[in-house]
Amino acid sequence: MSRHARLKVFGISSGMFSGNVVAPVLQDCLDDLDIELVWDPELIAADMVIVHNPAFLKFQTDLASRIVARALFVVTHENFLRPGGAESFDVEKCLGLLDRASLSLNKIIAPISNWNRQTVNDWRTRNPHAAAGWEVLDGDWFNICDFEMVAPTTRPRDRRGRLSRPGAEKFPPLAELEASFPPEAERNLLLGADNLM
Repeated sequence: MSRHARLKVFGISSGMFSGNVVAPVLQDCLDDLDIELVWDPELIAADMVIVHNPAFLKFQTDLASRIVARALFVVTHENFLRPGGAESFDVEKCLGLLDRASLSLNKIIAPISNWNRQTVNDWRTRNPHAAAGWEVLDGDWFNICDFEMVAPTTRPRDRRGRLSRPGAEKFPPLAELEASFPPEAERNLLLGADNLM
């Protein structure tokens, strides 16, 4: 995007993470493009503002930064609903914080996949009042995979894995984990499950 627009990158502190630490790969990219990351601005004003992952606000009671934009895109890296239908996080609260902090002509939820979009739309159907004013992008706002893609095998081996940060909310109850990662699988690998060790 830096070749097509005047790009600014902001970091917003939240209770979900401690400190203002940038992922090394992101910092390398910012350094390569000579873009300064600004933490916790009072005002974010642009033609287009893109907020990644509204779930980062789930431990917040307010959003100190104000947003003014023609279009506000909220990229949903986490599904709004779990496979059983329960909410993955307090979606209404997180979208509400963004809604109240922003003045925008268009507020758009940008799902990252077809399944992600289904959970967004199912949540909107259940919560029409909370979803009022939010559109859903038709296309996928997919994550960039900077490597050669290969077709999936038609006969995959039964190797199961999970990688997440070590937070209790990221792992289901032990009985569900045992059902998802059975002993008969060729390999079971759980990374980030520090509290289960």
